[in-house]
Amino acid sequence: MKSIQEVFDRIEQKFGTDMSKAKNIVSEEENKPLVAAVFGQTGTGKSSLTNALFGTKFKVDDTRPCTKEPQKHIEKAADGKKLTFWDLPGLGESDSADDKYICQYADIAKKCDVILWVFQADTRSTLIDKQALKKITDKLEDDEKIKFLSKI
Repeated sequence: MKSIQEVFDRIEQKFGTDMSKAKNIVSEEENKPLVAAVFGQTGTGKSSLTNALFGTKFKVDDTRPCTKEPQKHIEKAADGKKLTFWDLPGLGESDSADDKYICQYADIAKKCDVILWVFQADTRSTLIDKQALKKITDKLEDDEKIKFLSKI
C-alpha cells in the first residue's frame, strides 16, 4: 500500500502539479497527537478505565466522586507519536457541579478526535446522559455539534 505522500509524488511526476501544500497539510495532520476523552455519569468507571488502559493512578472510590477537575494523561507510543487522554469529572453529582462540568465537557470536546461516553451497564438510567448531551451541544456552534456527535 502506498502512502499518501507517495501518491502526491506520483501526481507531481505525472501531471507536473505542485503538491507541496497538500503534502505539508497531510504531514502536519499525521504528526498531531491523537486527543481522546472519557465522558459520562459519576461512578461509571471513567477513571478506572483510564487507569486500566494506561496504568495511571487516578484516584477512584466506590462511594463518592474523586475527579473534580479534568485530568490529562499523555501516552507516547513506540513510534514517538503522542496520545493525549482526558478523564473528566462525572455528571449527576449535583446541578451546580454539572453546570461547571458541562462547560468543561464542551471545551474539551472541541479538542478531541475521539470521545468515549461511559455508561453503567447494570442500569437503564440514561436521562442524565441525554440531558448532558443536549446541554453540551447547546454550547457548541452548528459545525461543532456535528463534529462532536461524530466523535462519540
